[in-house]
Amino acid sequence: MIPGLLHRRLLMDAPAGGIIASPVYQTLLGFASASGSSEATVLFNVNPDGTWTGSGTGYPTSSGAWFSPIGSGAGDAYEVRITPTRSSASAGVVANTATGWVALSSARQLSVKSQRFTTGLSTVEYSVVVEIRITGGAIVSTGVFDIRCTAEVATGGGGGTGCPAVDMCLSRHMIAGAVEVGQAIDGVLTGAGAQVSRLVVLADAVSVQPCYRIATANGAACVLSESTPFTMRDGSTLYASQMLGQEVLRDHGEGGLVWDVVTECHPVGAREVVRISVGGHSLLAGENPLMRIVSHNQSKQ
Repeated sequence: MIPGLLHRRLLMDAPAGGIIASPVYQTLLGFASASGSSEATVLFNVNPDGTWTGSGTGYPTSSGAWFSPIGSGAGDAYEVRITPTRSSASAGVVANTATGWVALSSARQLSVKSQRFTTGLSTVEYSVVVEIRITGGAIVSTGVFDIRCTAEVATGGGGGTGCPAVDMCLSRHMIAGAVEVGQAIDGVLTGAGAQVSRLVVLADAVSVQPCYRIATANGAACVLSESTPFTMRDGSTLYASQMLGQEVLRDHGEGGLVWDVVTECHPVGAREVVRISVGGHSLLAGENPLMRIVSHNQSKQ
């Protein structure tokens, strides 16, 4: 979120009220994942009633004000200009109805879209400047915010990857954010039962995703992406957000794994996570390096 100064300024030709010289616009995030092709979109709207709204795939809508008090027709005397500048990564698809100075008598929208058609992540990042002025006059309001929009195509079937938050422990000496391709980490081989093995990291990528914290009856806990899959005993798949009351495998610090019931499962907002691939198998991560949870669990053997 970009800090803003709520500075009121009365204008001779403006509607009754005051311009917020530096509105507080929130960073806007979007994330989508699929197995074939994927598309995520972020939308930002400046409205003539003195409000703005922002939303992104997978995230709730945010809103705020550029004019105070907000009133019907507040934008009739104003023009707006929205200028996005790519800050990193791929260009994405941008549509902007306020590339130059345009009247605010109707809503103006900026959309940024990230698309992916092959396995991996495509992240689009923009810094956006929003300027408002009296029609034909001086700029009276300026705000800046960031957009990050990620589209992912997962490996076939969605298995073999996990998305722990960057500060989760993979071992006593390594957190998820520090893992590198080629390193060996603890995991569970598909079909090998509840046994810990050393698996080689084949791919890793950092992105911002909506996350959940899950915790078990015996104290194991992990923060991971909402879309992290877990395989149930009957072979069906549930995701992190659906795990309350379900069983997960966890380790107990002695090289073995036990089944434990999830007693806490709640959203913790957008976090940086690492999508770690260990070649179609599972991995262990958690807040406590001695009580990690197996993400994308194998069925109980």
